[in-house]
Amino acid sequence: MNSDSQYGWCSAPQEHIPNSAFPRLVAVRYTVGSVVWARLAGFPWWPAIVDDDPDTEDFFWLDGFSETPTHYHVAFLDAASQPVTRAWVTPSQVKKFETGDQPTTRGKTRCRGIEYRARLEAAAEQAREALGCSLAERRRRFTFVARYPGPWPIYSDSDAETGHLPDGRPAARKKRRDRRRAKPTSRGAQADRAAGGAARPVRRPRSRSSSSGSSAGRDDETVNSLMDVVDDIVQQLTQSQSQSQSQSQSQSQARRGHGKEESVVLTGAPRL
Repeated sequence: MNSDSQYGWCSAPQEHIPNSAFPRLVAVRYTVGSVVWARLAGFPWWPAIVDDDPDTEDFFWLDGFSETPTHYHVAFLDAASQPVTRAWVTPSQVKKFETGDQPTTRGKTRCRGIEYRARLEAAAEQAREALGCSLAERRRRFTFVARYPGPWPIYSDSDAETGHLPDGRPAARKKRRDRRRAKPTSRGAQADRAAGGAARPVRRPRSRSSSSGSSAGRDDETVNSLMDVVDDIVQQLTQSQSQSQSQSQSQSQARRGHGKEESVVLTGAPRL
């Protein structure tokens, strides 16, 4: 019998193993190098590759105690003349890319009056080429790190403090409403635009998972619009309050001046 009172009984374990000894397991559908279709609001489904975010060095995002990713980070494939772009997207906006897939496999190639068919054909060709490579070869040739021509790292906390990127270019100034976000955000698209390309906007992880990509895009636009409206209302209220205070001060000064004039008249009047 074990002399230790903690283990000296029949149903006791032989030893206590702390929970920290067991790594947390996450059920992921994709990994770095997976070739997929991904979609952002305002764009058609686009060939992409699951990749690490260069800012956070993660390719998936968990909310709270979730054991399945609520967001995946992807780098979009595109024509050689286009800038390298990337985004965080919800699992509902990521689908597996098959060898026989064409630009029209996932729907229309035209969105918001812009035709993307030529670029989608170039991206699909890259995706099929990537599928023919081993996973290691895909990561070496098609990931964001391999294709991005700009400085490295893209953005850091020190850059936010100095207001400049590593090569001296001014960093994009963050909007006031970004401070209300509870989670770190990906700023790669800002650096891409500074490098001279119109980068596709980076969608950032939110505090909850949307049921569909289109609703997630609408939620982002709605939240941003509401924040702008709130800012305008606050500004109008501040201006109105300032004007009210100015009017009150003017009226108070006028009353004090009128009282002084009356006292002078009374003081100078003859006594009866």
